[in-house]
Amino acid sequence: MRDRLFLPVGGTGGGSVATPFDVPLWKEVLRYARTSENLPRVGLLATPSRLTGQIDPQELLLNHKSLEDGLGCSFILLDDASFGQGKEDVDILCITCGNTQAARDEWRRTGCEEKIRHSYERGIPVTGYSAGFILFYEWASTDSVPGPEGATYGVMPCMGILQGGAVPHADTQPARLSDFQKVLTEKEISPVLALGEEVLAVYRNERVERVLSSKPNPVAGWLEKDKFTPIPTIFL
Repeated sequence: MRDRLFLPVGGTGGGSVATPFDVPLWKEVLRYARTSENLPRVGLLATPSRLTGQIDPQELLLNHKSLEDGLGCSFILLDDASFGQGKEDVDILCITCGNTQAARDEWRRTGCEEKIRHSYERGIPVTGYSAGFILFYEWASTDSVPGPEGATYGVMPCMGILQGGAVPHADTQPARLSDFQKVLTEKEISPVLALGEEVLAVYRNERVERVLSSKPNPVAGWLEKDKFTPIPTIFL
């Protein structure tokens, strides 16, 4: 039986939502591809793009394809309608950024959420960044829903594949940490993982194995209502 692997990244440092995360992180992610062949297939799942206009799917695909020669892999764009039906078999599933609430609602409506869960449970490694990171958890810090009074960011329930909560962009948007802590004073959510941009966590069977980053001074840690505990991070 294959291990269940989740490889989230806290966000990308590029100026466009269609920007891939850093090449050193991709090289690390590709180490976990389920194929032993030279050219693993990475499926990009970007449902929110057609709902909110945030992402041009072709721009997303072209930006990732520009990395193929250096990474030794191939990227394909998945259609959430056919994903999981055996038509688009992939060695790694990548859930991209976008509107968290729109993605959750659409994927529940279409059944794509269960397809993602099934793929993860049968051993297809899953990576995701920004919204694609936080959607995996029970609760997520997001700008897709309003926050409590005086807060910039809200906290919303997500797919719940992993227990607890998640905070993306923890370095460039530090208010996410304090806003989530306001929620933690009233709601018990544990554990809560916070990752900065270009920071990768490696989960194996629902446990964090290690955290890596391609940038200096990375932010990664466990958030509680009254403290933040940094996680030692390997620099790539």
